Amino acid sequence: MSKTNQKTIRMENIKAKIMCIESVEELQEIQDVLKFQRNRLNELIRLNFGEGDLVIFNHSSRGEMKGKIRKINKKYIQVDIADSHECWNCLPSSLTRQ
Repeated sequence: MSKTNQKTIRMENIKAKIMCIESVEELQEIQDVLKFQRNRLNELIRLNFGEGDLVIFNHSSRGEMKGKIRKINKKYIQVDIADSHECWNCLPSSLTRQ
């Protein structure tokens, strides 16, 4: 079985178990765990970037945007957009190094 199929099956099992939960408190606990894990992963990704790195990210209406990292904050990374005077705050997980 391929990794993609294993991941799909694992995700379907997780979704099915969540759908069986009937307590708002338990759902809140799951939400808290997911938020913690999302923040932890963003922190690990953030540590892989440095000021001056060239990056790419996708914008829903503007498409692919290129820029250079200006500053790395605790949660967001400031990116100066190429050929523009704009500076965007981006989540580390949305950036790809050029």
